[in-house]
Amino acid sequence: TNTMPTGEVLKGLEICQERNVFEFDGEFYRQKKGHATGQKQAPPVACQGAGIVEREFLNTPRDIVFDESNKVMSRPIDDPVFWSVKDMAEDWSRFIDDVLVLFKGDKRMADWFFKKLNGLYEDVQFKWEFSSESAIFLDIHLIFNRETKQLETKIYGKPSNKQLYLNYRSSHPPHVFKGLVYSEALRAVMICSRKEWSVDYLRTLRDKFLSQEYPEQLVNEQFQRALEVDR
Repeated sequence: TNTMPTGEVLKGLEICQERNVFEFDGEFYRQKKGHATGQKQAPPVACQGAGIVEREFLNTPRDIVFDESNKVMSRPIDDPVFWSVKDMAEDWSRFIDDVLVLFKGDKRMADWFFKKLNGLYEDVQFKWEFSSESAIFLDIHLIFNRETKQLETKIYGKPSNKQLYLNYRSSHPPHVFKGLVYSEALRAVMICSRKEWSVDYLRTLRDKFLSQEYPEQLVNEQFQRALEVDR
C-alpha cells in the first residue's frame, strides 16, 4: 500500500513541532511548544489532542458531592452516582478545541469542574466562561430565554472581524461572487432563530458587500434566495 508508516508520521509531526522558526522585525525566533498557526497539520493535531483530553476527562471519577452549603463532601469512589464527571454536563459539544458545555449546576460546581479539567495536563489549559443568561460558541451567540424556556441563537462576530470580503473587481469566475453572497446570507438565516435578527444582520451584510463593489441586484437576488430557505 501507499500508506505512510505510523512512525514516519509521528517523526514528521515532531519535526513540525520542534522546528517552528520564523522571522520578525529582523530577528529569528523558535516557538518552543505547540504547532505554528497556519500549518496544515495543526488543526487535525489540535483536534486529536483535544479528543484525548476530552475522553480522559469525561471518564474521570467524580469523587465529591455538593450540598446546599458551601462545603464539598467526599464520597466513596465506588458509589455509582459519582463514577464520572460526565453526569455534571447535560451536553458536551466540541469543534477542534472549542467546547460548549450545557452544565448542570451552579458557578461553584463549575469552578470545580473546570479546575479538574485543567488539572489533567499542564500544557493543555482551557479558558472558560460561565453564564446562566447567554454564551458565545464559535460564531453563535446563544441566549437562554427564561420566559419560553428555549435556547435562541443569533450570529456573533468578533470585534476584530472587519468583514472585508473579496472585492468584486478581483479576477474570479462569476459563480464565486454569487456563492459568497449566498453562503453568508444563508449562514445568517440558519443561525438566527428569529427572522428579525437575520434581517437585521443582512442589512449590515448588504452594506459590506456594496462597499466591495458588488452589484446591488446580485446582492438582493442572493439574499432573497437565502431568505426562502426553510431553516
